[in-house]
Amino acid sequence: MHNSLKERVLELTDIVEVIGERIALTRKGREMVGLCPFHDDHSPSLNVSPSKQIFKCWVCGVGGDVIKFVQSYERVDFRAALEQLALRAGLDARLTPEDNVARGARDQLRRAVDWARRVFQRELRETPAGKAALEYAFSRG
Repeated sequence: MHNSLKERVLELTDIVEVIGERIALTRKGREMVGLCPFHDDHSPSLNVSPSKQIFKCWVCGVGGDVIKFVQSYERVDFRAALEQLALRAGLDARLTPEDNVARGARDQLRRAVDWARRVFQRELRETPAGKAALEYAFSRG
């Protein structure tokens, strides 16, 4: 079974190595800790879990996988972070057919949600029942 590029990058990339190249990490039990680069940190609040391959700052709340870290640290979008990590892992960052299918499914879902949002907004603003529901919602705060 073929994995998506994101899954392959996550499998081949060690989050401790990537974060450790950018900030100093020290071992604290099974975890690694360091100063969070996303806020003014004076005591280590960024935890990196080698076993779970995730990071979390307990002060500012930022967290996620290695792709999310690169996105936040480098201030790039998801695609640029994925391509950077794919290159680092020696992978071809071009989209696979599976990636295109997944993108198509997300786009179709996004269109359906946008359609539903427009319908519900119109119902709230333009029908008597919707206006009553909207007034009730505002009265509840």
